[in-house]
Amino acid sequence: MYIGTDIVEISRVQRLLERYDKSLCRFIFTPSEWNYCYGKPTCASFAACFAAKEAVAKALTTGFCQQLGWLSIEVLHQPNGMPYVRLDERGQALLKRCGATQVHISLSHCKTYALAMAVIS
Repeated sequence: MYIGTDIVEISRVQRLLERYDKSLCRFIFTPSEWNYCYGKPTCASFAACFAAKEAVAKALTTGFCQQLGWLSIEVLHQPNGMPYVRLDERGQALLKRCGATQVHISLSHCKTYALAMAVIS
């Protein structure tokens, strides 16, 4: 089992979105992530998604690198709102290398911070 966590200031992600809008963000967020988060009243969902990607990358023991990009990790939501992760082929290869088959995530945020925890088993 591998664990990764990340915490991010929501204001930091808000500045990123204000400065670059979709131009840079398309290299961080998938279209599905963008569509889910964009309709929310604050940047907390974007920040939680950002933190989740960081947490998963840490749990995969590589962080972001040549074998794992931002778009390799996609944060989606079940109809009941529960978040889950979909990995691309590169992410799946790293998951297999860890001897694992599943990625579990938990997200939370308050007014100023977003937090994510990833467990790979």
